[in-house]
Amino acid sequence: MREYDIIAIGGGSGGIATMNRAGEHGAKAAVIEEKKLGGTCVNVGCVPKKIMWYGAQIAESFHHYGPDYGFTSSGVQFDFAKLRQNREAYIDRARSSYDGSFKRNGVDLIEGRAHFVDAHTVSVNGELIRAKHIVIATGARPSIPTIPGAELGGSSDDVFAWEQLPESVAILGAGYIAVELAGVLHALGVKTDLFVRRDRPLRTFDSYIVEGLVNEMEKTGLPLHTHKVPVKLEESEQGITIHFEDGSNHTASQVIWLPAAVQM
Repeated sequence: MREYDIIAIGGGSGGIATMNRAGEHGAKAAVIEEKKLGGTCVNVGCVPKKIMWYGAQIAESFHHYGPDYGFTSSGVQFDFAKLRQNREAYIDRARSSYDGSFKRNGVDLIEGRAHFVDAHTVSVNGELIRAKHIVIATGARPSIPTIPGAELGGSSDDVFAWEQLPESVAILGAGYIAVELAGVLHALGVKTDLFVRRDRPLRTFDSYIVEGLVNEMEKTGLPLHTHKVPVKLEESEQGITIHFEDGSNHTASQVIWLPAAVQM
């Protein structure tokens, strides 16, 4: 049985930072991760999203602001495969930096899924690992509504797995991630519609921020649909059809759920 002073279950931002700091202070530490180091932020969150955001910003500059500065958008082509290739290369470089920090701080990486045996022992790939302190840093997962056909919709993880952009996408959610992805995909040329359950997106934000956002969405032609509560998703010849509580429906090539997250 391996023994440590402290281990983290989860190799995302929290687990990595905590174990590196523990190692700096002389503790025998380890990170247990079943997938890729870096967690949501590096692999399917902040980092890839910002890279796509910068791409969308360039596209918007060409198409909306270029003429004011003497540039024309005619003939400009967008290669999503190239953006995706460079995005993944950037993420790979970010992940590779963790090896160096672990070695400097004496932190072990244990690959696999941890299961608690008791308060100080976990089992990983059949091996028992014991520690005085165990940090649970497993992150969160999307809280998908339990409605018929919900499995036909994807999450933000699926967006970053796309090898090519769809013709159209319907985003169901009112939070900042939903708003950001809707804006990015719209700017990159995807027919994008944003659906929110109540009267506006970002309901908990200051009103002037929401007003500015809605005005910008109108200016750029990104459709915002309010008071839309989905009750069923089903496949159709045109893609995936969303049926709403008010009797209306909408069809898109892809549907992305972006509700609140729940702890894993």
